[in-house]
Amino acid sequence: MPRWTREEEILLESLYPSTPNISLARRFGRSARAISDKANHMGLGKSDQRRAAMGRENVALRKDRRST
Repeated sequence: MPRWTREEEILLESLYPSTPNISLARRFGRSARAISDKANHMGLGKSDQRRAAMGRENVALRKDRRST
């Protein structure tokens, strides 16, 4: 995988707090793991609103899995 450019780092810094990692992965053409690793390395975190949404999404996913 190519190195991150400074422009990508700036964009990641602005988008990471409120954007799902899978969406960022698609946008940057990288894996969700690469997004997470880079964000962690940069000291970035998700916003409180995004964390709450992630919790709701995870509950919905678990609920869907049980019903199948």
